[in-house]
Amino acid sequence: MILEKTFTDSSTVSKIQYKPKEKALIVTFSSTGSYAYLNVATDVWEQALNVESIGRFVHNVLKKEYHCKKLN
Repeated sequence: MILEKTFTDSSTVSKIQYKPKEKALIVTFSSTGSYAYLNVATDVWEQALNVESIGRFVHNVLKKEYHCKKLN
């Protein structure tokens, strides 16, 4: 199962996806492609769904606290 949210009002992030079994949060950036952030708990995914700025959340939380790998 993959959960997904699309952002039309963000200049940096076009969508995020979450794979609960793998605990992977996938961020698709508008200009640089997709990255999987690993070992992300479900509550962090839920936080991402409700933030005022997804770009700020990615920068301040995901990039600082989780290992990631480029997907494409």
